[in-house]
Amino acid sequence: MYSEVSKNRTEIMGIAMLMVLFFHFFAWVYNPIGRFNIGYVGVDIFLFLSGIGLASSYEKNSIRRFYRNRINRLYPIYFIALCLTWLIFPLNWNISDFINNALTIGFYLNGGENRYDWYVESLFTLYLLFPLFYQLGKLRYYGLVIVFIATTVILRLTYLQWWYDCLIGRLPIFLYGIMFKHLSVRSFLIIGLFGLVLYIPCFKISIFLASSLLVPALIFVSIKIINVQCLWLKHSMSYLGEKSLEIYLSNLFVYWTFQVYDIGSVMTRAVLYLVIQSVVSFILIRINICVQNKLNYKKSLRPF
Repeated sequence: MYSEVSKNRTEIMGIAMLMVLFFHFFAWVYNPIGRFNIGYVGVDIFLFLSGIGLASSYEKNSIRRFYRNRINRLYPIYFIALCLTWLIFPLNWNISDFINNALTIGFYLNGGENRYDWYVESLFTLYLLFPLFYQLGKLRYYGLVIVFIATTVILRLTYLQWWYDCLIGRLPIFLYGIMFKHLSVRSFLIIGLFGLVLYIPCFKISIFLASSLLVPALIFVSIKIINVQCLWLKHSMSYLGEKSLEIYLSNLFVYWTFQVYDIGSVMTRAVLYLVIQSVVSFILIRINICVQNKLNYKKSLRPF
């Protein structure tokens, strides 16, 4: 199963990105499906796949190169998107708020009220703590059970803002991705079955903890979709997956537009969503290509 997921990892990320885009569209523009709008599970798929990718990179590289690769991939385009957002939108931020978000700690200060984005800032935290998660992953099922129980207790006994719930509720699926390489197909199916059984009980504790339990089943379905003999579909999902970071950051421009400006018409919101998403995605993709080319060029000049 690991080989199938690894081979189709980029395409699965594309499907996850599409789910997030549809979730935000229904949430911000018009939601005819109510609580059935569960496209946020795309984030769970992303974290699962991130765990797989990070584990592979961690095993292949020195700790220094591991962190350098992660920072080079994520931080430059994050900082550029942050600066553009601060310049374009009249946000209720002072210079301290901007600096905190530039340091990726805005999510944790002042209750996260002046955060730029919970997800990307959480990724930096998961990168920082990755060696700890990797060691927990070596415990296999024991580590997964420990993190799942700890997460459940925290979410059950404390009241957290939804953005902290988003992170904490997904720690088990992130760990699952880290240890996934060492699990058999049988284990994958068993964990997937347990996830479906526990979904409703966990939903009462946290919708994000519950959504993470659907990942094994969704991964299985995604692979079936990708393996359909349709090159256009495969190439489209591959592109969305490859550019998922830029597309996600572009989606934040849509979010801030709807947060800052009062746009009442559903049709206007729908058009703005599509136009802003498309235009800003194109711009950030082009910028990031230039940034990554320069970083790769400098990397090729290093003697180590």
